[in-house]
Amino acid sequence: MSASASNQVHVPRPKVWQDFEKGSALLWRRILSDPSIHRFGRGGQKQHGMDMRGYRDGDTGRIVGVQCKCKGQGKRATEQELRADFEKALKYEPKLTEYFFTTTADDDAPLSTVADKLTEEQRLLGRNIVVRAWGWGTIEDEISAHPDVALIFDPNHSPTAGIQSERHDDVMAMQKLNLVATREIAAILLAKSASEGASSSIDPRDVALDAEIDRYRDRANRGKPRSAMDLLLELQKALTDENSGHIWFRVKANIAHCLLALGDEVAAAGMLEEAVAHAPEDPKAAANAILAMMLRGDHGKAFDQGLVELTKFPDNEVLAGYVVQAGGYDGVVDAIDRIPEPLKASEAVRKYHLINLRNAGDPTWIDLARRGRGGRRERRILQAPCR
Repeated sequence: MSASASNQVHVPRPKVWQDFEKGSALLWRRILSDPSIHRFGRGGQKQHGMDMRGYRDGDTGRIVGVQCKCKGQGKRATEQELRADFEKALKYEPKLTEYFFTTTADDDAPLSTVADKLTEEQRLLGRNIVVRAWGWGTIEDEISAHPDVALIFDPNHSPTAGIQSERHDDVMAMQKLNLVATREIAAILLAKSASEGASSSIDPRDVALDAEIDRYRDRANRGKPRSAMDLLLELQKALTDENSGHIWFRVKANIAHCLLALGDEVAAAGMLEEAVAHAPEDPKAAANAILAMMLRGDHGKAFDQGLVELTKFPDNEVLAGYVVQAGGYDGVVDAIDRIPEPLKASEAVRKYHLINLRNAGDPTWIDLARRGRGGRRERRILQAPCR
């Protein structure tokens, strides 16, 4: 849904395709309500006439393909480009139900008409797929409905930058108060521990900081990853070598998941790798290490290493879900057979097993989906929040 004219956001058109694709990845996460939208073109992957694909509103039967074309000043996309990319997309399996050809050039009425014709041509051929051609004007309308996307495209020119700056100052002031409170709580707990001669191995400072991290994590999970990340970055600055690896891991892992929610997969992968290095034996670190590999496109490595980690943590459902997902991306349709028996019925494992079967053209996924449907929408695993 487009924003009203009074809320219109004006951002400069990206000059390079990498910037256009990065901003588009977050935009389409918002439009489709699909946080784990898959981007093609990395690690030798074929693009199939599109740069990314996702599921609309979490429905695996509504598959949307998006092509991003970055055009220079005065350039426009052509009918030949649209038809050529669409022909490639038609061959993608599982079949798309929607296809968006997006470009940084001006909106082009003739090109939109071609898209309508392609939709009708496919209907007459018995294929149900909607084709749309969006220029920069339409894209700007969509960006207006999602302020966080506007800041990804151009944080310096967004009209909301002033508001965001004020909010940032408020957030930082709150962070300083929280840090003071955290230190006071830790001091009280340490004093109490010493006076009672407690022999517990739990560091009271970790208890207080864990609670602080939980608040920021919950803030990100409520749809505010940017301010949550600001708070976590400030907390990271206050950490020292005296803080445990557990705390360092949690802070960095949650920063990584905020980056992922904001569409920066490369930075998220790097931060996850840093986090894991602080607590390599933590079960949550094992899952995050596999996620980092997938974000870098190393699906085969993620699958193999994930199986090794499952021998250490056979009850880790998130890790098992990542392993099945990585196996599917690497062409391992029967990845579920390698998962520990108690985890095969878990939500994450079942979900990605069904997707793998469908992508492989195995019709048994339909009966399995009907039998396992529980009436609630399944969560996206790729951005499962840290705990």
